[in-house]
Amino acid sequence: MALIDEAKTALRVSTDNEAIVAEIQRYIDEAILDLTKTANIADFTAETADAFQKGAVISYVSMKWNESRDQSLSDKLRTVYEDYKAKMLMSSAYGTFGGE
Repeated sequence: MALIDEAKTALRVSTDNEAIVAEIQRYIDEAILDLTKTANIADFTAETADAFQKGAVISYVSMKWNESRDQSLSDKLRTVYEDYKAKMLMSSAYGTFGGE
């Protein structure tokens, strides 16, 4: 299943409305950029993401999706995303262990 479809499922979105799909895709792209560029986690794409990377991306997408809908839920999802990111930063599997 493509990451966009997994994100739509997590958000309980079934529409193929271009604007909504584009918004979700933008959040996916932002998450990947945040993890690979600002957190210096090894490069990956939506197509090559493993289960842990997908979890991080989907938590980010859910956080962004809920920012204007439910701030309390968004704050909880931010914590989940930050936890994923911290674990990836500490793991040699993602190319950053030891400050690389």
